[in-house]
Amino acid sequence: MKRRQTPFARLLTFCAIMGMALPLGGQSLEEVLFTVGTTVEDENGDGEAAVYLLWQANDLSQLKDRSLAVYSKVGNAGSANPYQYDGTARVRLQGAAIQVLLARGEALGDDTATLENNLDNLFEKLIPAGGLPLEDKIAAVVAGALDDPEQFENLIFLSRRHPALSLILGTGFSNEYPTGVRTFELRACPEIVGSPDDDCRQVVGRVTVKVGAPDVLPAPGRPVEVPFTDDSGNVDPRAHLNVPLRWATPNDLRERSLLQFGFNVYRVEAGLAEDDLGWDSTEPDPDVLADLAAVESNGIDLVNGAPVLPERLLTAAEAADTTADPETYFHIDDNDRFDPGGQPFNNGDRFYYFVAARDILGRIGEVSEGTEVTVCDRQPPPQAKRVRVENHYEFDPATDINTQHFRVTWEAPDLSDTQTPETITGYRVYRWWSVDEMHEKTPFPNEGATDTVGGLVATLPPSARSFLDDADDAPYLSVERLDDGSTVVDQSYANKTFWYTVRTVDGSACGGNLGGNSA
Repeated sequence: MKRRQTPFARLLTFCAIMGMALPLGGQSLEEVLFTVGTTVEDENGDGEAAVYLLWQANDLSQLKDRSLAVYSKVGNAGSANPYQYDGTARVRLQGAAIQVLLARGEALGDDTATLENNLDNLFEKLIPAGGLPLEDKIAAVVAGALDDPEQFENLIFLSRRHPALSLILGTGFSNEYPTGVRTFELRACPEIVGSPDDDCRQVVGRVTVKVGAPDVLPAPGRPVEVPFTDDSGNVDPRAHLNVPLRWATPNDLRERSLLQFGFNVYRVEAGLAEDDLGWDSTEPDPDVLADLAAVESNGIDLVNGAPVLPERLLTAAEAADTTADPETYFHIDDNDRFDPGGQPFNNGDRFYYFVAARDILGRIGEVSEGTEVTVCDRQPPPQAKRVRVENHYEFDPATDINTQHFRVTWEAPDLSDTQTPETITGYRVYRWWSVDEMHEKTPFPNEGATDTVGGLVATLPPSARSFLDDADDAPYLSVERLDDGSTVVDQSYANKTFWYTVRTVDGSACGGNLGGNSA
């Protein structure tokens, strides 16, 4: 039986494999917290910037209701400078303390409105009724989650997206520091720390940060459109007006996995990318892309709401090989057409897609190369109606031969009740020796018929409504009248039964979809 991994378990497995910290001072791995730190830029030019520390553990119980003292010193870990006590990280349930940490999270770029919406949607059962302010909602959710391992795991997972929540849970820490290299230690405390003199000596995490100089994540591989094909290699309708994407995670990005939380996917209208921005040949600047994507209706969109979290990492070769793996995708863009007020893509819409890794503060790193994608109608068109097969006779007076062939007639399909607009661009006529042969060969619509094998016999324009099957390999019956008045009948196809079907072809931008065999 395969064990189902929760989102946090998948994330932690991903992080631990990519960048596992070494035990400190002879400690076992179970005692060590996987600690990472980042910083914001010194935007005010006052020589100070905020630092954000985040930690996680193989065993989530190590994070629950625990006090950790944070110490720091100027310089790297080998510096002789003394450590100073900076504060204590522990769970906060008081409204006033939560308000302070929410403000600190906003200073790190957290969106508290989105945080509140996520709490309302994910933890509705833990929030008392009555229109509570955000700080009281958080207190109720945290208190309830501490007694419920599954809810606590979900809350930890959400905190990876919201720094303010990490600060409140005591799994993160933030403060202002002078710019420059600084090393931080997490020290386990036997009880709540009230002063730097408390007995907090066991170092369980250490990280060095260059304050004011954020580490920008490397770019992932360019997105690859996943074709979605069936077992016969034909295009699958799952890709109808959708864009399924995946991408590679290069080694330099894997090495920084502890600093990363998911990916963002961006969509840019092709004309804009090609004619105005030049992004068809160069990668966008991360800040420019993020700023433009935040503007409504300008042809540049962030297409994922939550961070995209791939369940596995791909190399460039694995991501590109859609023949060996035509199924794996990380995100599918449908333009939110199933959401209230959503609109589907139009057949033939063209876009460039870009991917960027998100860091633990939600900032994007370097942007991938773009991939041009044409959105296509992948839905089979309606079938032709009232298909009939009639006998067609021709007499050649020069040879006194009367020949019988088959004529196929049909009516155009009804296009008034299709999910998306359809245009019929042609018809294909097939001849079969048996119904079983028709079913067996339907997945191979381009194989032609012969005098012994069924298959395609005609490709016709959209105006066609009939087809006379009179080619050299077509079935026939001929009667030749001789000079003495007797007749000679060619019995090659006598008493044999044939089946004919007609398949419609639509105007998909990707070459046309085939409708089903006519009834």
